[in-house]
Amino acid sequence: MTVYVYAIVEGSGADVEDVRMLAHDGIAAAYKPVDEPPPATADEMLAHERVVEELMRGRALLPVRFGTTLPDEAALADLLERDGDTFRRLLGRVRGCVELSVRVRGEPDRAAQLVRPLAGLARDSVLAPRDDSLAGAYLVPAEDVGAFAEEVRRLQDADSELDLSLTGPWPPYSFVGAS
Repeated sequence: MTVYVYAIVEGSGADVEDVRMLAHDGIAAAYKPVDEPPPATADEMLAHERVVEELMRGRALLPVRFGTTLPDEAALADLLERDGDTFRRLLGRVRGCVELSVRVRGEPDRAAQLVRPLAGLARDSVLAPRDDSLAGAYLVPAEDVGAFAEEVRRLQDADSELDLSLTGPWPPYSFVGAS
């Protein structure tokens, strides 16, 4: 039996159908046993995202990338034991926050200057320039989502040539790496 992993969470209560929790020292891995990983289809990816979003309600969570498996529960337990301190530190970093994504179409350097005020409303941010746009991920306290969205609207209104889009809230995928 392979285990398909959805997330590392604070606490240990399982409240999602067909999802098990393997607890260790205040954290848990949300997983389900599978014979083989699900195929990378839009429906399966959406199902994964729904589980992660449901798990995120009311707790800090480190989402795991779609398709992540481990050989068995023992390997999952080893992971929690070995990396538990890192997981607890990262959970503290994202606790109470969601990820908001902003895409700005236009020259990336100019776009980066224009969205600079958004970083002040976030606990952390990551910018990724593209050829014709800038993608930004912002770790925003849940209670500040409205103020963040308002600032995006203000930036859009201040520059009619700017093409901004805001999506989220999402699980904090962009902020689960070590820092």
